[in-house]
Amino acid sequence: MNNDVNVLRQSPIFNDLKSGRAPDVSFVANDVPYKRGYYLTDGIYPQWSVLIKSIKNPGTNDHKRILYKTKHEAARKNVERAFGVLKKKWKIIKYPARGLTQSRLSDIMYTCLILHNMIIHDKGKAICPDYFPEEQHRADDPVRTHAESMQFTQEIIDRTAHLSLKADLVEHIWNNAN
Repeated sequence: MNNDVNVLRQSPIFNDLKSGRAPDVSFVANDVPYKRGYYLTDGIYPQWSVLIKSIKNPGTNDHKRILYKTKHEAARKNVERAFGVLKKKWKIIKYPARGLTQSRLSDIMYTCLILHNMIIHDKGKAICPDYFPEEQHRADDPVRTHAESMQFTQEIIDRTAHLSLKADLVEHIWNNAN
């Protein structure tokens, strides 16, 4: 019963999105406005509007998609390396965090990202350039009704939105590179 998709649907990240507690992260890609951010993923994740995968096999002459794939995978590798250092070298996230509060976990993750940024600052590849404590969860955060939550879930798992965003990101990266 607890397959990958069920676990993903119950993730605190998606629970915050569905309940309305997650901050809005609007952005524009290829002159198209989007109302929520996204996570870079690999091939094992579903095609949801907030999970953006790389491109498996771009054609050898498809320079736009090759550039997108290169940038996407480089960004994912930077994040993986950061958490690898935190896990192996600093042993910060090596053990389960079940006994910690959400606020404490949030502080630990921001601290880890800031420490990682300090290490790679000279290379200009910081993951989380700014930390805004005023954006943390508060008791008065809005909460969606069940119907609103279900509607939002449908928006999150929308495959068409995933493909549209990926196409816009390919164009956006290509336009900014040239």
